[in-house]
Amino acid sequence: MQAPIVYKFLTYPYQLLSNYAESRWAAGQPATSTEAIIASNCPNTATTTTGIARAASRTSLILNINVSVRLGFVNAIAAFLHLSSDYEPEEVVPRLFLGSAVSHVAIRLSWIPSQYTCEVTGYRVYYGEIGAEVWEAVEVPGGDSDGVTVFGLEVSTTYGFQLRTITLVEGERPEFDEVTVTTLEAPECPPMYERGTDDNCYYFARNTTTWEQARGFCQGVEDGDLAIIDNQVTLDYIVSKTMGGDWWIGAYDQATEGRWRWVDCMDFNDFSTSNWASGQPSGNAGEDCGQLLPNGQFNDWPCERPVQYICQIVFKEFEREEASPTNLAAAVASYTSVEVTWDPSPYNCDVTGYQVWVSDNSTAPWSTWWRVEVAVCTK
Repeated sequence: MQAPIVYKFLTYPYQLLSNYAESRWAAGQPATSTEAIIASNCPNTATTTTGIARAASRTSLILNINVSVRLGFVNAIAAFLHLSSDYEPEEVVPRLFLGSAVSHVAIRLSWIPSQYTCEVTGYRVYYGEIGAEVWEAVEVPGGDSDGVTVFGLEVSTTYGFQLRTITLVEGERPEFDEVTVTTLEAPECPPMYERGTDDNCYYFARNTTTWEQARGFCQGVEDGDLAIIDNQVTLDYIVSKTMGGDWWIGAYDQATEGRWRWVDCMDFNDFSTSNWASGQPSGNAGEDCGQLLPNGQFNDWPCERPVQYICQIVFKEFEREEASPTNLAAAVASYTSVEVTWDPSPYNCDVTGYQVWVSDNSTAPWSTWWRVEVAVCTK
């Protein structure tokens, strides 16, 4: 007969308790160990036993260890952790789900996260036109997230939105809140701009200049920037207007080599990624700006080359000043050095580095301060 197999399980506190909490343990608790003895008297049969450790407190911790033995070998060991809570599962759902149109192509959604967000890993927003059979989804990471802006919508169109909670253990919960919002009428285009078939406003500049100078000209108009081409409707319209030639567009990977983003800080979507010309982007040195070729495909090109350019009224989720870092702090690191830290903005697609200005006299004029360059470029 095979000798019994003995498994010993040790439990340790996950979190330090206060003196008061320590004094509230029941007699003999907390259990520091428990043993589960498994005897296999018949080699050809399976025997299952369970060892249980309990922490007797206001919140009970139950650890079930299930062990199966067959032919003298351990087939499986499974541990299940159950933690009772002071709230019901549905109480992790956020409250006050609201939506408002911020432009003719974007709607801002907001909600109040539940106070019980320890198990919440994020949210999922489903949306679609009223009556549509298929809805799209937007992932919003973080249990404390309280909103998201949905872009790329149709002008003067009513959309339905559903907000669902994603938890660590259960995944998407069945409860949801919903709201209906209609996008705004398309605004008038600025002088020299024309409305495209995608309801955006465009200006096609026939003069040639560098990518940076072209972008500066486009930004001279409120909400203006180099054009974003992330869907077939926009591409077809622009190609019909350019009638050949090369054109600067609002794509670049200057901040991080190989990570192509648009001027609104959005990464290339599937459509944009599939629209590169054959062998592009080549990644050659200095080819960090995107251009539109005569055939309607994208190409990476040196930013200082003179090329025609396309401006577009681009509605962004952030203001330009929001790209600045926050929480600037300094601490003495040694007798001769100071460590300066800050939090970079999430809207830093245009940021290739920082300048730290230093002076030993805070009242001295700026012309007497000295500068330290901090590059974040990953080329």
